Amino acid sequence: MLENFLFQIVMPFLVNPADPKQEEAYTSGLKGDKNFYLEDLSTDYPSITFDTLAYDSEFNYIEPGIYAVDFTLETKQLLLLQGQQIKAKCPVIQIIRLNDEQGVSVPTAEIVLHKNNKVFIIYKKKNLEVHGFLYKAGSLPD
Repeated sequence: MLENFLFQIVMPFLVNPADPKQEEAYTSGLKGDKNFYLEDLSTDYPSITFDTLAYDSEFNYIEPGIYAVDFTLETKQLLLLQGQQIKAKCPVIQIIRLNDEQGVSVPTAEIVLHKNNKVFIIYKKKNLEVHGFLYKAGSLPD
């Protein structure tokens, strides 16, 4: 009985209960592929919570979920990302260059309205404000 008591006191300090094999692991004890949230906790990619069924300009179906948003100036498209994968490419309606006092220090993205069977997204980073849109399901252009 005394051995069992001492074993229970000493053992937790010797073996990590999350990883009894003592291999390298994340603090939770889980191993796995990196995803967006584990790879980059910086504010480079703001996220949006998308709760509408929609399609992008290339007719890719977009399920409800949490997406990171990025903007490429070369192709003039807003990109919805999950992990390393591009899930949607949103056409850009307007790019506005902001003054220094209007610029944002932390990139932001938000869904601003659902109108005319479209979902409008506003993305802001440094001195750029970008407006893009997605098509709601059931309202694709002909």
